[in-house]
Amino acid sequence: MMRAKTALASLSLLLTLSLSGCGSDSALTDYTSQMNTFYDAFSSGTLALEQIDPSSETAQEELLSGLDELTALTDSLADISVPKRYADAGIDELAAQAAEHMQEADSLYHEACSAETFDQERASAAQEHYQRAMKRIHYIGIMLQGRTPDDEEITIIHETTDWTGGDLPDTSDGTAE
Repeated sequence: MMRAKTALASLSLLLTLSLSGCGSDSALTDYTSQMNTFYDAFSSGTLALEQIDPSSETAQEELLSGLDELTALTDSLADISVPKRYADAGIDELAAQAAEHMQEADSLYHEACSAETFDQERASAAQEHYQRAMKRIHYIGIMLQGRTPDDEEITIIHETTDWTGGDLPDTSDGTAE
């Protein structure tokens, strides 16, 4: 299900960013190109993981190799220079968090598989970090489409600007200064 959401977000992201990159802002055009490249590669990587045959003798190696690739991709996402209009929305922070969670997932999966017997506890912790990384990547796609992620874990803080040009008078005692 998360795969389908990521694919839809990716498709919409490609269209949205492609259209917004038509202007003269070279930083935005570069960002658009890098994000399209990331989402294409990341979608391919997650699809490869989904297609691993768990009964295969090479399943464990394929899983770990695939996770290594997704970790490298997520690290590259965190390294992309985010234009101010998206950085103000926190996209750079989400990308950094996604990279941290993916690195932890990768590390824990490697530990779980290298133990004498498969360590289910570490694998569960790895799965949790993997899901957290995927959620943040999904949020980035939503935000780049100009939408607000809708999740009970998200708190939206709307900043208001005093459009009057100055401080509003204190009227707590019923009088204005």
